[in-house]
Amino acid sequence: LRNESIPLVASYRMPPFIDMSNTKIAIIVYISELPMLCTGPCYLTAYSIHLTFINYICAQLAILAQRIRSLDVETIGSMRNFFGEIVKRHISVI
Repeated sequence: LRNESIPLVASYRMPPFIDMSNTKIAIIVYISELPMLCTGPCYLTAYSIHLTFINYICAQLAILAQRIRSLDVETIGSMRNFFGEIVKRHISVI
């Protein structure tokens, strides 16, 4: 190395729209791409939270469905109280 500048070569084979050999233009292009660093993780975070809410609601509804399936009429004192609790929980989940 004789203290020469190293050309910025793209890692893909598509021809560039802009001459990236100029350092100032390359820096401007890289700075303009910086918002992409934030939007990707923000999108994934929102998607993960959405998926977590859906899984939580499905699990709560599955628990309520299992409680209704395993219902034993003889052991329940008051049907109104039992089903009232299930209906309240179902409404709160929805």
